[in-house]
Amino acid sequence: MIPSRDHVRTVCALHRQHAPAIGTPSADGDAGADVWQVLIASIIHGSSESLPPGPGGAGGAIAPTFEIREAQTIPATAQAETQLAAILNAHAVDLIVRVLPGSSALTRVVGLPDAHEGGTETGASQIADALSLIAETELPSALPPYRRAAGLVLPGRSTGRRPVGLLTGWPGSAAAGPSIGGGLPEVFVAEPAALAGLAQTVGGVECAWSIEGSSVNLVCAGAEKTVIRAARISGSDAQAGIRRVIGESAKAAGLSDAASDRAFQPLVLRPSPGTPRIGGQSRDERWVRSFGIAAGAIALYADPSPAVHGLVSLHEIEPQLKPPVLVRITRFFARPAVAASLLILAVLLAVGVPIAASYARVRILEKQIADERSLIERNTADERDLAFYRLLGEKRWPMTKLLADIAGASPVGVTLDAVELGVGEQVVLRGIAENSGQITTFRENLGKTRIFGEVATPSTTPGPDGVSFTLNARVAPGAARFVAPPIDDFAARPLVDRLHGDGPRASTRRNANAGSRRDRPSATPVTSRSTTSPSSARAPVVSTTPSREPVVIPPPLSDAAIAKLDRLEAMREWGARRKAATQPGIDEETRKRLTSEYEKARARMQQFNQAGGGGGQ
Repeated sequence: MIPSRDHVRTVCALHRQHAPAIGTPSADGDAGADVWQVLIASIIHGSSESLPPGPGGAGGAIAPTFEIREAQTIPATAQAETQLAAILNAHAVDLIVRVLPGSSALTRVVGLPDAHEGGTETGASQIADALSLIAETELPSALPPYRRAAGLVLPGRSTGRRPVGLLTGWPGSAAAGPSIGGGLPEVFVAEPAALAGLAQTVGGVECAWSIEGSSVNLVCAGAEKTVIRAARISGSDAQAGIRRVIGESAKAAGLSDAASDRAFQPLVLRPSPGTPRIGGQSRDERWVRSFGIAAGAIALYADPSPAVHGLVSLHEIEPQLKPPVLVRITRFFARPAVAASLLILAVLLAVGVPIAASYARVRILEKQIADERSLIERNTADERDLAFYRLLGEKRWPMTKLLADIAGASPVGVTLDAVELGVGEQVVLRGIAENSGQITTFRENLGKTRIFGEVATPSTTPGPDGVSFTLNARVAPGAARFVAPPIDDFAARPLVDRLHGDGPRASTRRNANAGSRRDRPSATPVTSRSTTSPSSARAPVVSTTPSREPVVIPPPLSDAAIAKLDRLEAMREWGARRKAATQPGIDEETRKRLTSEYEKARARMQQFNQAGGGGGQ
């Protein structure tokens, strides 16, 4: 969307200056290369709307309407867009004015009636409207309105010439070149119009031309006639073609031939100004030769008269003059003052309205309730009941009963390390058994309880301490109503007899058999609690415990070494480190290392199980 001129504060004029295509060196002694001339300027608003002065130089000096902030030359390379984006961001540019090559535009000069006809000065807006109607007639009808522009120009202001109307058109087949500027809005002006704007700004110029590629843009202002044209040069002798075009145009305007040895520079003004003031500062000839076209484009755009800045109104695509409703609403609420007011109002509503509503509700209840204390007591009781019902809803499984059912189905010789219970999910049991037959028995026992279903053993890992296993099962619907008796009657035959045989159960016998299960410290405490009282179990264990073997700490095992282990080696390393980690008297750092290493060895064994094969010997 193109912003309104009243809202534009900073503009950037872009002019691609072509290297001389005819092979003649530039004024600096170098043929040069294509460059982007970048001119940043601030628009000075508030100037009174006025037409260019009439015959005789009436109207006096014109106050500057723009102020140049920066002028840079960027080589036309692939990095030009990045450099230009940095310049635009640094100066907070609102609009880009791009100079359209004269070879891509149509140019027409039209005469105007006397601006003081009948003693009444014609308004600038009326002249602008008249020029728009003339453009519709003179320019091809195939051109859409956004590709037509019209305005007044007055080359050589100080010589007393009359302003003339200039019409420019941009055919649809002509492209503007690569898109640059980082998405900023762009307007275009034809290079002949920008050249005329430069001649008008400098003043006293009879003939001015610029060369771009294989074409020449020319402005000749004679005493009675003004010629503005863009001509393509064809043929092998380009120098002769340029001289011919300059000579024909000067003759048509009633001027002498202005061509000279410097006729092939990118920009030539005749007579050459000394140090003209452009953008509030005096400029030398070299500056004008480099940035003159861009300065002329800004001068046309910054002119307060709609009859002049109408020349800078070409668009590559149809501009969106009125944004959508949502965009306008967003921009309205994005204003700092409006946003701050809405924020304060939202805070007041978010805080004040609930407080006011609660206060009004309390006042109404106070009038309707006689005994406030009894109401509070009833509410407290209701809240306790509600909390209890919520607890029942969250913990609808009888966890203690399920644990008892699992323990009753577990055969002797199976030790559970972890039991995972989730509401509505499967039960996961992890542990170790002395042999695979006990795991099969455990699985069958769980299925006989009518409480567990879909019992499966996804993984079993043989090891030096037994067979590690993972067992999955699901709780059957309505399982809480079933009462599953234990598989074995431990009242008739205690656990200690099942582990150590029938007969006297002296503490020395337990200690003699403890050596084969010393790596499972949880088995002995469970057995002692199942058969004897605490007072009778502690004394024999403490007094008759044999001395343990010296603790052997396996050396560190790196991740790379673990990755090279086969199945049997991984099983041996896992058992050795697990056994060493459970021994007392080991410092915490060593215990953590051993725990980490036997977990990695266990993961290595599981890789072989998942692959369906074992390692080598």
